[in-house]
Amino acid sequence: MVDKMDHLYAVLDDLDDDLQAMQEDLEAVLLLLKDGEIKKAQTILEEMNSFLIDFLEPEEGCECDDEECECYVIEEGDGDGEEPEEKPAAKPEKPAPKKK
Repeated sequence: MVDKMDHLYAVLDDLDDDLQAMQEDLEAVLLLLKDGEIKKAQTILEEMNSFLIDFLEPEEGCECDDEECECYVIEEGDGDGEEPEEKPAAKPEKPAPKKK
């Protein structure tokens, strides 16, 4: 259980670092747009978009489709000392189509 908690904290630290970097990138984009550097701003936004698409895709070994999802979410136990059960995760929502 301790290993799972350590892993969770490491993932959250990585996510925090990624979000801070994205915030800095967005601030840079705003400055570029203010200065009229539209092409440079567009390039940064495209890179951020690619990162988010890669980040939000299911991990390897996690086969999800419309019919059945092989992913599992581990829920915390109820404090009785027993290991928590693995339960099937909710089906992932399909992303909204991009607006032009």
